[in-house]
Amino acid sequence: MEGGKLRHVLELQTFTETENTHGQRVKSWTPLADVRGSVVPLSGKELVEARQLNSRTTHLIRIRHRTDFKANGRLIHRGRTFNVISVFDTDERRRELVIHAEEKVV
Repeated sequence: MEGGKLRHVLELQTFTETENTHGQRVKSWTPLADVRGSVVPLSGKELVEARQLNSRTTHLIRIRHRTDFKANGRLIHRGRTFNVISVFDTDERRRELVIHAEEKVV
């Protein structure tokens, strides 16, 4: 992976579920790390859900390999949220992760 192509700063977040003092489950996003990566839009579509027009855009994101980032995570880039669809190591050489993510724009 060429370092010059990693021009976007991304915040990796993981989904966590804890219990509060009353024993209730609390779901939240926990920052994992700030990394450099590339964000490339692949496709987009508009659809009506619950009488609202929503846009969805699918992106291909590449970052350096990590073992602590899984498909239940999300990425933040310049205030935009990318929900992870899949995370995989394309050549199985532990150099980079290829992430398919969806940005939902309301």
